[in-house]
Amino acid sequence: MRLTRVEVESFRGYNQPQSFDCLADVVILYGPNGYGKTSFFDAVAWALFGDISRLRGSRDVVGDAHISNYFSNKPEPHVALHLAIGDRTALVTRRRSSFLVVDGGAEHVGGAAEAWVAEQFRPSTAAETWSITEAERRFLSAHLLGQEEVAVFLRSTNPRDRFDSLASLLGVDLVRQFFAHTTQVDKTAQAEVRELEGRAQAISQRLEEIRVEQSRLEAGAPDGTSPTVERLLAELQAIAAQATSVGIAVFLPGPEALIAGDVLSAGQELRASLTAWVEAARGRARTLRRIETELPEAVRRRARRVALEQELIDQRASAETAQASLASASEERELVRTRLAEVRAASGAAKATADEFARFLLSAEEFVQADHCPVCEQPILPDQVRTRLRERADQIPESLRSLEEERRALEDREHGLDEQVAQPQVSVAALRERIAALQDEQQRLDASEAEWQAALASARLPGDPDPEQVSSQHQGEVTRAVQGEQWMNDVDALLARAGYLASEDRRSRLANEQQRLRAEQETVLTSAQRAQTSRTLLQGITAAAKESELEIVKRLMLEQKPLLNALYQRLRPHPVLDQLDVEFGQFGQRGEVYFEAMAHNTRANVSAIFSSAQLNAVAICIFLAINLSAGDARFALLDDPIQNMDDFNVLGLLDLLRSISAGRQVVLSTHDAQLGELMRRKLRPLLLTRRTISHEFTGYDASGPQVKTEIDEFTETPEILPALVA
Repeated sequence: MRLTRVEVESFRGYNQPQSFDCLADVVILYGPNGYGKTSFFDAVAWALFGDISRLRGSRDVVGDAHISNYFSNKPEPHVALHLAIGDRTALVTRRRSSFLVVDGGAEHVGGAAEAWVAEQFRPSTAAETWSITEAERRFLSAHLLGQEEVAVFLRSTNPRDRFDSLASLLGVDLVRQFFAHTTQVDKTAQAEVRELEGRAQAISQRLEEIRVEQSRLEAGAPDGTSPTVERLLAELQAIAAQATSVGIAVFLPGPEALIAGDVLSAGQELRASLTAWVEAARGRARTLRRIETELPEAVRRRARRVALEQELIDQRASAETAQASLASASEERELVRTRLAEVRAASGAAKATADEFARFLLSAEEFVQADHCPVCEQPILPDQVRTRLRERADQIPESLRSLEEERRALEDREHGLDEQVAQPQVSVAALRERIAALQDEQQRLDASEAEWQAALASARLPGDPDPEQVSSQHQGEVTRAVQGEQWMNDVDALLARAGYLASEDRRSRLANEQQRLRAEQETVLTSAQRAQTSRTLLQGITAAAKESELEIVKRLMLEQKPLLNALYQRLRPHPVLDQLDVEFGQFGQRGEVYFEAMAHNTRANVSAIFSSAQLNAVAICIFLAINLSAGDARFALLDDPIQNMDDFNVLGLLDLLRSISAGRQVVLSTHDAQLGELMRRKLRPLLLTRRTISHEFTGYDASGPQVKTEIDEFTETPEILPALVA
């Protein structure tokens, strides 16, 4: 099977449709990084298997958005592979929602198409049940060497990690998957064993409970008799008839219910009804007893309430009278205070007038000594003037004395009124306190009366009951309670006998359950033992599988060792150490691998002394050995295998690829344009039937890469030397 053409559209680095002619023995892709070379190899893998293995498990990959081109507005990516299979052609077309294979005139869709792909990669020695997963694993190990595989091998400085990488290249990591699967199966089996053991323990506990209950049921009938269901039903009906006569609602099974369990259930319901009825009678008896005891107190309380109401009326009347007296005295006191203020003002004015007049008399003495007035020079009579002044002076003290007497009288009245006002205030405050106390007492009496009336209502008594009536009803309730208790005792005895009869049925059911549980316990224990045995065998198989992984890898590498050494000597990554050997070890349950370069008696660990370019050459040797050893592999895809190689190693690799291209198609890429041109020259066809195609990635934009394709076919080399001689 060879690639003849690859068509890509809206897939990863390709937006617009791009077609690659691959009808050649060697196909070279070269151009700068990011121009779509790796997307070409991803397209081949996705078209065949619907996935890109190098991105599988990455946390950055969510869903299938990484498959589409981010600049494309088309809904689905599309990749088509044109294949040449012997003398026939096939077309593999994959979109996100469809998968189609056309082989000759036959079409295969979906699962049938996957089966067709799996069949193309199935080795001749493989089983008929070859799955698409196994086919993808073979494709990745023997047909495609990606940059990630080389990088992982270079980074695997730990021998155990390097062993895992080698096992993946050889396809032996299926053993590890089997180990993981068996480990998960073992965990499931362990959980099953624990569940079965828990079930067995629960059955044992239930069997012990049955044994204890059976021992308790062996006690026999309580009264030593062997009652019948009919007799118990008749006794129950007699008790029920008496209970119905006093108003107890009772439901009994009919005569056809002749099962002890039914009689037992009916008796339990009757006892519950009797219990409720007796509790109600006891409650009414307690209420009537309380009424009978508190009846005299209720009479006294009512008399006190009447007296309290009259006292409240009297106290409120006294308070109103005291308030009126207080208001009258306060009003009169305000009038007295007003008049007192006026008298005090008049007295002060009179004193001022008297003082002014006295000063006037003193100043007038010198004027009344002459016969004429010194101002107007009129004749005056000094004696007459003196007499008039003295009369006027005598009138002023009389008026002042009158005002002083009135002032003293008003002050005395004010003091008396203050005393009259203070006394009613005290009386009013005392009356108000008394009224408040009487109102509190009245509220307490009202609350007690309300409780009393509620108790009377619950006992169905009038508001003013007769003591004899209360006593009679109390005795009646006590009698009913005693009667109900007697019926309850009768029902208890009946229930004990019915329980004995029911216990016979119970013993039968317990025996059946015991037999069933013992059979189930035996089955569970057998299953648990079988599951534990399976676990032991599974653990042995798991350990053997883990150990066999190392042996399988060792055997495969031993078979490929001559081919690996031949490839190593062709590449010659080291100038002196010209042979490659593989050594294996084991750390715990994990294998270890060491690649050693040799020359005569000198050995060196390549991981310790080789550079990245030399280790890259070793990784390529391993891949090509696997590809060449797979006899049915007809093409080899190498994504940028020339990483950090020097010119000598590059030339050796190109010579090696030219040699193996005789039996298989080689598709390789490089990011170096000069190396791309060198590949064209070194891998040009040297036979008439050979062909080389080069795809140069010259540019890139939102529509995708710009690719320049050149086809090199065989041309005869001119005989330059004979021409020169001639």
